[in-house]
Amino acid sequence: MEQRRSSKSPSTLYDADFALWVKSQTDALRDRRWQDVDVEHLIEEIDDLASRDRRELASRISTLMVHLLKVEFQPARDASRSWWSTIDEQAEEIRELLSDMPSLQREVRKIVEARYPVARRRALQETGLEAQDIPEAIPARVQRNVQAAVENRDFELNRPKDLSPGNGDGNERSPGLDRE
Repeated sequence: MEQRRSSKSPSTLYDADFALWVKSQTDALRDRRWQDVDVEHLIEEIDDLASRDRRELASRISTLMVHLLKVEFQPARDASRSWWSTIDEQAEEIRELLSDMPSLQREVRKIVEARYPVARRRALQETGLEAQDIPEAIPARVQRNVQAAVENRDFELNRPKDLSPGNGDGNERSPGLDRE
């Protein structure tokens, strides 16, 4: 079957139709047609892949910290099932990302430090707490809980038994979740 090639140069195609550009580049690489490889844009896209993965990790860590802060600093309000569900989901997704890209592990501490102010601001907005209610400096317990999520260890949190993962009797646990 004859493959349809675009009459546009790879660089022009990149700007005009990204999906077609990707197809043309994979075909050129597969067929070893080095003269048809758009090296500059290919380098840019590969760099963007790594940045995208780091941004996803940062976003998930930030969301995890928001919910850890909500559980930690708004104890008078019963933590909702959705908060715990979000904590569990983000921890699982963080571990999966780091499993797929172990080199990002060394970025976790920097991401936590950089994203804490954002997470704190979001937690304040979502809870209606006052600025003095959540410390400006990242609490050690939040740092430890993020690390626990990364390492699939128990959180230092008291999850109400009726919000424990499992069939609802409070006796089951999932890896990376707290024990009472």
